[in-house]
Amino acid sequence: MLARTAERGPVGESLQDSTGKAVGLTRFLSGSLPSSFRIFISIVLLSFFVGVIASLLSGSGLLASIARGGGEGLFIMGVPAVLSSAICFLARRKIRFKKILFVSFVSAMVYSLFYVAARFIEVNKFDMLSSFNVMLVGNALVFAIWFSVAYILFNIRKSAVFFGIAQPTLNMVFFMAYGPIASPATAPEIVLMKLYFASSIFLVAVYVMFWLVNAPMKRTFGVSGIEAGSLFLAQWFERSKKLEDIFDEVGVEIDTLLGVMAFKAKDKLKCVFLIPYVHFGPFGNLGGSEFPYILSNAINEATDAEVMVFHGTATHDFNPVSSEEAVKFIKKTQDALKEMQFKKALGSMSLGKSETCRAQSLVVNGKGFLALTRAPRTTEDIDFSLGLAFRNRAIASGLEEAMVADAHNAETGEITRVEAGDPLGFEYMDAIEKAVERRKKDKPIKLGVAADSLIDLGKEAGVGKDGLKVALFELDRERFAFVLFDGNSILPSVRKEIINAVKEMNIGCEVMTTDSHSANVVSGVINPIGRVKRDEIVKRAYQCVSKALKNLESVEADMRVERVEGVRVFGVSQSQQLIGTVNSIVAVMRVVAPLLFLAAALFALWAIAKI
Repeated sequence: MLARTAERGPVGESLQDSTGKAVGLTRFLSGSLPSSFRIFISIVLLSFFVGVIASLLSGSGLLASIARGGGEGLFIMGVPAVLSSAICFLARRKIRFKKILFVSFVSAMVYSLFYVAARFIEVNKFDMLSSFNVMLVGNALVFAIWFSVAYILFNIRKSAVFFGIAQPTLNMVFFMAYGPIASPATAPEIVLMKLYFASSIFLVAVYVMFWLVNAPMKRTFGVSGIEAGSLFLAQWFERSKKLEDIFDEVGVEIDTLLGVMAFKAKDKLKCVFLIPYVHFGPFGNLGGSEFPYILSNAINEATDAEVMVFHGTATHDFNPVSSEEAVKFIKKTQDALKEMQFKKALGSMSLGKSETCRAQSLVVNGKGFLALTRAPRTTEDIDFSLGLAFRNRAIASGLEEAMVADAHNAETGEITRVEAGDPLGFEYMDAIEKAVERRKKDKPIKLGVAADSLIDLGKEAGVGKDGLKVALFELDRERFAFVLFDGNSILPSVRKEIINAVKEMNIGCEVMTTDSHSANVVSGVINPIGRVKRDEIVKRAYQCVSKALKNLESVEADMRVERVEGVRVFGVSQSQQLIGTVNSIVAVMRVVAPLLFLAAALFALWAIAKI
């Protein structure tokens, strides 16, 4: 997610545009497969109607085509597709049957195109082409599809050829048993030999394609592009964490910050605010994607306090390579809590505005927690170096210490981030300065907290494991609530609805998200809260604030900002190189892959005609 002032490449394409293209690729992975029964019915209907069409092309009447052609299609295409699925599933039970059945369905679609073409060639007697050889080439292409899926998606290496050849072999066996098109080779073993020869030609084409994908990744990162892609898909569909090993290979070590603000009531920790200055990505359960839940759960178990993990000023460059990196932040948090000197909480709330940017400030005992937003305008990631400047500006404006959170609370579909030099950075700094300067007279602070896991809403709602949490502050007669969702941003309209609902209780409010990417595998990498079940989300947020209102009590507080050393992240240059490499691979393969398989098909047609 890149800045408005992103650099332009040699062809005039901005880094923001490149990121958008790379992000857009995930939309192809967003949908879920239909049930096995629906896929089975689709195979039956496809094979039946293809059989009818082929029979009509042969000159049969409509009723005869339906009666005989439909049965022919079921026998030639439907039975082999289902049977091959069953065989492959028995060979590898760990793979869900509907995935295997869906590949068989796609392969049957490809096979049907060549089957119809072969019948058309036979009827029109094109001497330059053998209809039977067209059938063989079509099944060789089915082999290539199955092999590629088994190798990349199912992460099968040694038995990928078996998975690839099962359906084409059964297709030809059932085809020869019925015989609607005469075979120039009378012996079945000769037919299968031609099929396997044609498949080997496509196998070479597949390996050439693999080499074209691997070469740029090997040159840039020293890892296999196919291996990385296979592990990526394994994570996306099965939540495998093996991709973290590759992240670790290309990662770099950095030093970053951790902000800790704690509130104690009756000699017991009531609430802890955490801002780890890393990015909670890349997606699923990889890297830092589940950091909000991991950190919250660990500190809660140790202290029994409600823990709210906010999004720091950090971009995808600061994605931890492994969830194990959370241990460093947990240890630093525990050390900070031990060293805190709690005092009666006195402070104020204030809001600073500059152009489109706002800073909501909570100052407690001279130390400030600031939340930045541009909502309803796009509010996305902020570069770490800018975050340091923001913190320094807050301290220079009169605070003893400061921790700055990115509210990340307005998803508009625009892929952007605030980098050094962006005019928004100066607007944010001015807003922070005004917020601090507008501090009111310190007043005793009461705090109420509440939480709702929202687990019953499902991942489709865009909420991660840490759910919904609320911290409600009362300063004399003024009340203000921080409503924090564990998710990858929120729709501006839903944020506004929550604010308006809470306002009915005479409570000010800001809605924030962690920018956790843990729920992004559901609908691609953009999955904002409120896209589904918005009414229920607004209702539950209102109820959570109401619950926090009931446990308001006086608190003591302190804050510390600690340096965390040796955190392994993906890194700035690696992120940019990965985006460029992925886009270049896709751009090349869009052209090369079709030409490669067309050349393989033509060569296979020529070669098997000579056998």
